[in-house]
Amino acid sequence: MAALAVPPAELYALAEGEVVVAFTDRPPDERNVTVIGGETLPLATLKPAYRRWREITPPRGGLEAEVVAGYGVALFDPTPAFSRHLRMDLPQTGHLLVLRVRLDGHAVLSDVAFGARLRAVTAALR
Repeated sequence: MAALAVPPAELYALAEGEVVVAFTDRPPDERNVTVIGGETLPLATLKPAYRRWREITPPRGGLEAEVVAGYGVALFDPTPAFSRHLRMDLPQTGHLLVLRVRLDGHAVLSDVAFGARLRAVTAALR
């Protein structure tokens, strides 16, 4: 299974069901990935409510996730895309992946909640 590294705050947000997206320079070759902790985001890039997650210890062994969709970051309008995201900025290049996360084999979000978050992301496409 391919590994996808995201900042610890984003990994925690994925585990909590706060977000369903992750940013990467290059999309993985596989549909099923293990999401692991990567580089920490600068404090100024996180919304104030999520700054406490900056240094959080990621879940041991990462998260299992299915890549449901992927888009070029340039296709997104930051305003609707970020109304429910922990970051204040949008990367200028790369890819945004929509992930369906599982912990211990169980989906973090219900089908209804995941569908609502997926619609919010796709509504932000230009």
